[in-house]
Amino acid sequence: MATVLITGASRGIGLETARALVTAGHSVWTGSRDKARGEAAAAAVGGRFVQLDVLDDESVAAAAGTVGALDVLINNAGVLEPNVPLPDVTTAELMAVFDTNIFGAVRTTNAFLPALTRSAAAAVVNMFTAQYAKACPALRVNCVNPGLTGTDMMNGFGQPPAVAAAAIARIATAGPESPTGRFLGADGVIPW
Repeated sequence: MATVLITGASRGIGLETARALVTAGHSVWTGSRDKARGEAAAAAVGGRFVQLDVLDDESVAAAAGTVGALDVLINNAGVLEPNVPLPDVTTAELMAVFDTNIFGAVRTTNAFLPALTRSAAAAVVNMFTAQYAKACPALRVNCVNPGLTGTDMMNGFGQPPAVAAAAIARIATAGPESPTGRFLGADGVIPW
């Protein structure tokens, strides 16, 4: 079974992905910037908690030191705020979204690359699929579109988080012979 780290795992899709992977017998680290919520999430699913703020280099480095060996990294942390019409968004607000959703995933992946490259069946699920798949051929790197999912970000509108989590868990633990560098959904490859 794999050792997995999921960022943003204190609620929503991250929490349900952790639950699915623990249920399948994997060892799961639930990463969260909020210690109390993260510890509660880890206890709820039977995982282990690591404090991890994807916006903070020191926090990410400390988490990498705590986790140690790693087979699967799921970059799930993300924000969708402010939820206002685009003409009303400030540059600072937009930069904060990019820092979490894009730079946070790169920051986290880079910090965990040494551990992942030591794994015989390493996998990364995030949005920098093609670049990491090409640069790190020993890793399986795929982007997963969870679909419209009823999390806090979507005010409960969409499919249950467990449905998205099942697809993410299946893709993340598919094994070393499975495809890499793909944009995937629950039903397979999504054409761009």
